[in-house]
Amino acid sequence: MGFVDGVSLGFVLVDVAEGFRPDAVEEAVCEELVRFAEQGPTDIEMESAMAQTERSWLSSLASQEERADHICHFATLQGDSGYINTYLDRLAEVTPAQVQQAAARWLMPRSRAVVAYLKQDGDTQ
Repeated sequence: MGFVDGVSLGFVLVDVAEGFRPDAVEEAVCEELVRFAEQGPTDIEMESAMAQTERSWLSSLASQEERADHICHFATLQGDSGYINTYLDRLAEVTPAQVQQAAARWLMPRSRAVVAYLKQDGDTQ
């Protein structure tokens, strides 16, 4: 969730299936974050992330309102409304090592805040 001033917020949403302990699931997620920060993404993870991002980007450009928002965003922050046309090219230049470095800096479990919505006995949903 990138904000205008360059700061962003990321989140992991986990639904815990009945019969599993939320704290055990949280521990498994933390272990995966540490692994990712230490080893970085695999080639398949990079390819998948790029494909998902490309699909999302192209989908957002299909809407006139979102396209206009993107053009204004780049005109304001980059001083170049045409910057919109090179977004995917610039994204494709990101290396697995850069992703790993960012993960090591920003995705470590010690930086997390946890909000848990736990089902109570008698809840039907």
